[in-house]
Amino acid sequence: MSVFGWPVDSGLEPWVVILLGTLCCAALVTDLRRSVIPNKLTGLFGCLGLLLHGVIHGWHGLLFSAIGALAGFIVMLILYGLRGVGAGDVKLFASIGSLTGWSMMLQILFYAVLISGVIGAAWLLHLHLKRARRPFRLLPSSGITALIYGLRPAGRREPLQFPFMLAVAPAVLLVCAFAAF
Repeated sequence: MSVFGWPVDSGLEPWVVILLGTLCCAALVTDLRRSVIPNKLTGLFGCLGLLLHGVIHGWHGLLFSAIGALAGFIVMLILYGLRGVGAGDVKLFASIGSLTGWSMMLQILFYAVLISGVIGAAWLLHLHLKRARRPFRLLPSSGITALIYGLRPAGRREPLQFPFMLAVAPAVLLVCAFAAF
């Protein structure tokens, strides 16, 4: 039984844990280094999930894996459309779904969103405290006499971004730990 009371469809078979851990470690490293999760990585693990579930559990396993991959892809595609995640994250969750099934994939996504919210709030607090320690200064601006230090013209603002794998990796650990009990 899982945290939400949903049945864990696949259990924690050792090969699922090994593949999921390997996928997350590799994705974390590439996301931190290059802000990219390679298609080769997500494609390989997505296919391995489909193949191994199909070989080990037959048609039921293949269907379980395909539904998990499709659920991960669709949910993350919606977030991608809202500009909440990158395209690599969409394919990553399709791969996670193919390995774990839809139920565990949704749990991982739930915890990843919670963790990313905590990371974002901590970062905003850090920025606020950092700015509060600085004295206000006036800076010249093109066309405007001065701006308060730290503010930028609206056209130049970039959204706060960080590698989503910083939230996904701990979420995978949490869900696997809860599922083991």
